[in-house]
Amino acid sequence: MRFALRRRGPSNFQRAAEGSMTLMEHLQELRMRLFRASLAVVAGFVVGMVLAQPVFELLQEPYCSLPG
Repeated sequence: MRFALRRRGPSNFQRAAEGSMTLMEHLQELRMRLFRASLAVVAGFVVGMVLAQPVFELLQEPYCSLPG
């Protein structure tokens, strides 16, 4: 299977290194980075909530199976 990759112009990071980004472009980049970071936090929270009970039971099992 072949996938076509889109070619983009210079990235915001490259443009920032050159010093050619406007204030609005900086703010747009900040907004995108904050959005991606918040998505990562939400995804981590969801995964943590799904795995919390099985991990808790896995850790609790050896303690509960001790004699006495």
